[in-house]
Amino acid sequence: LVARLIDRPIRPMLHDGWQHETQLLSWVLSYDKKNSYEPLAICASSAALAISEVPFLKPVAGVEVGLIDGQVIVNPTKEQMKNSTLQLTIAGTKDGILMIEGFADFVKEEVFIDALQAGHKVIGEICDAISTFQSIAGSAKRVDTLRYLPGDLLDNMDKLFGDKIMEALSIGDKHKRGYAVSQVENLITQEFSTMTYNTRANNKKLLDLSNIDEDDITVADSNETVDIISDTEEIPITDDDPQSEDEASELPKPIDIEHISKDKEFIITKNNNLDANLYDPIDIKVGIKKLLVRVLRRMIQTTGNRSDGRKVDEVRPIDIETNFLPGAHGSTLFTRGETQAIATATLGSKAMEAKYETLDELAAKRFYLQYKFPPSSVGEVGRVGGISRREVGHGNLAERALIPSIPSSDKFPYSIRAESLITESCGSSSMATVCGCCLAMLDAGVPLTSMVAGVAMGLILGEKEGEEPLILTDILGLEDALGTMDFKVAGDSEGITTFQLDIKSEGLTVDIISKALQQAKAGRLHVLDIMKKHLSEPRRVKDTVPKIITLTVPPESLGKIIGPKGKTIQSLIETYSLININIEDEGIVQIEAFSIDKIEEAKEAILKIVDESGKPSGGKRGSDKAPREDIGPPPEVGMIYRDCEVTGVHNFGVFVEVLPGHEGLVHISELDIKKVPDPAAAGIAVGSKIDVKCLGVNEKKQMRLSRRQVQLRDNGVNTTASGVLPSDIILTPETIKTDQVTYPAPQEGQIFRNCLIDQVQNFGVFVNVLPGHRGLVHVSELDTKRITDPASAGFNVGVKIDVKCLGYNDKKQLRFSRKAVVLDDIESITKNKTIQSEKIEDKST
Repeated sequence: LVARLIDRPIRPMLHDGWQHETQLLSWVLSYDKKNSYEPLAICASSAALAISEVPFLKPVAGVEVGLIDGQVIVNPTKEQMKNSTLQLTIAGTKDGILMIEGFADFVKEEVFIDALQAGHKVIGEICDAISTFQSIAGSAKRVDTLRYLPGDLLDNMDKLFGDKIMEALSIGDKHKRGYAVSQVENLITQEFSTMTYNTRANNKKLLDLSNIDEDDITVADSNETVDIISDTEEIPITDDDPQSEDEASELPKPIDIEHISKDKEFIITKNNNLDANLYDPIDIKVGIKKLLVRVLRRMIQTTGNRSDGRKVDEVRPIDIETNFLPGAHGSTLFTRGETQAIATATLGSKAMEAKYETLDELAAKRFYLQYKFPPSSVGEVGRVGGISRREVGHGNLAERALIPSIPSSDKFPYSIRAESLITESCGSSSMATVCGCCLAMLDAGVPLTSMVAGVAMGLILGEKEGEEPLILTDILGLEDALGTMDFKVAGDSEGITTFQLDIKSEGLTVDIISKALQQAKAGRLHVLDIMKKHLSEPRRVKDTVPKIITLTVPPESLGKIIGPKGKTIQSLIETYSLININIEDEGIVQIEAFSIDKIEEAKEAILKIVDESGKPSGGKRGSDKAPREDIGPPPEVGMIYRDCEVTGVHNFGVFVEVLPGHEGLVHISELDIKKVPDPAAAGIAVGSKIDVKCLGVNEKKQMRLSRRQVQLRDNGVNTTASGVLPSDIILTPETIKTDQVTYPAPQEGQIFRNCLIDQVQNFGVFVNVLPGHRGLVHVSELDTKRITDPASAGFNVGVKIDVKCLGYNDKKQLRFSRKAVVLDDIESITKNKTIQSEKIEDKST
């Protein structure tokens, strides 16, 4: 997705005549998790091209814009964006906008325009900085290999074939139109190219475009053929953008002349028509594309109609059929013109959430949308395998359009998976996906907060400066391929939820984008009206959908619900014929089954377990003493508890009972000195006895425990100048603390032997010198010789070192030095003194 954000604004700024393969690599080398990296990647890519030999027309910059408490903020922090109702990424030049991407929480068009203006102002400042950078460090641009279109080619083509192109573009049917255009293209190529093609085509038929039928489009035998340009199954093709943002074009793909050979049944010969103006085939290919754009604009201007007969602001005919798949939880067949999507919605429990990973987090989303665009949807043969970059981008766009309308888990406990399968495409399949999936979710019984629809807008600019641009509503694949703009906008009747803008020119003004937004709103409202006539309220959830209820229990009782090795929870699932029981750390329990009666029975059983776990259990485990009425005070922070029983095991950690009736969590990161992937790797199972230290409670009021800190303490022998410190400050679950020993803070000049390193950083190591007293040995104080990395020098977690207290720094943190001890010891040995004055008890030292 980030690669697309970089590519889309950069590509239009490369010179049209640049022919060299160019690779742009953007690496995230360091990330502070405070500022967004996407706009920085755009700016860095632009700066790299600006100082390179590549003919880059203008510097490009990117920014992120948020709307926080009604205030527009450019490049907010990640923390600020959590409260933003708008996430807008803009890229452009100082003069215009090239790319827009983002989503919003039903933001008004007027507010959106304000955000665009604020963002574009900052873009101009960054572009000025890149220009200054280029003037200082830039290389000379390589222009000797640029290819320019011959000045008279386009006019000559238009003079001879402009009317035929217009006739072909006026055909309403997509396939017949594409076939007719390819025939005219073939004639142009034969007329102007230095190379001609002997194909099996009947050239007399090519001139008659008024009566094309299906037989003309299909090859009947070896003596009949469609034209060379549309027959691409076995011919390598060239594509300026293999990951094009455009919808699949109905235009024939260009041919790579160098790969055509006799065994492909296409024979290239020299054109001996010396009276004609002959041009290179590559120039002709580029000229045909420009001619199509010119003629399409002229046709709309002169006739007022587009290829399919619509006006510029009209939406194609829409046909909707809901609940047409009996086995699906929700389904819709959405057809708009010659674009069709089969949308389905499937409901599941929390276990069905989609897990994903970013540079910021490993998380899960309750609603997700998957988009598939098979080659058959555009009448092509192609490999069907993993998801393409285009499918990821379009699916993400449609998903973000619908997220603001998804109900909260409190109102609707299901996870929701929407899927769109494109069966036919002639432009704007992503917006058809938005409409179809919205209806499919309503059909499945999802109580959406608002209905959402989307429409794709197009733009055709004039060749001359000052010509009024043509803004098109609900564009065709043809208009997408030939037009200047592809602007997708989705939302409800009140505001916008998502948007995506791509430009093929040097940028658009905010004024043009504002006009496109208003025209898009009219088109969106039209689509919403049609959708609401078919389905405006959620239907009843089908019987095939599992029933779910959610209850909240005290987090400390989760171990009892799970039971030893999961026996209790598995027994509940089997006894009450449940599909699953999902448990979260916060104490949320989700019960899933097809029978609501079974769910209620399981709920009562779970609540009974919770009630029993909350009752005080008396005396020593396993003893026959009567239960105690008084279970004593809760565990105290900083105290160590020995032989505590593990009551529950999970991937994220284990639950431990430290005192009767008091249970806490040892997180996986606090289970062992070394990193372990799961509790089993540390040899811990339900019923195991472990020693833990109480760390306090978290924001969810859960007791936090640590086994790792006990291991660190037990492995170290901490001494002071006066001797060995006592190490009996421990409690067991059967005892209550009576007193606590407090150790004085280390004093400047004191030496501490065998202190355990418990944390290693690039700038130094942290050591425990006394219980409750910990400090930093800076990397410059680790050794008498210079060290750049503590770990590479052998100073790792668990290593014991001698340190000398240097006092406190300005942040009131303890400072220690190993170097000072080494120097002191060397001096003592040199003077033939012993170290006994420091009363070292450890003979091995």
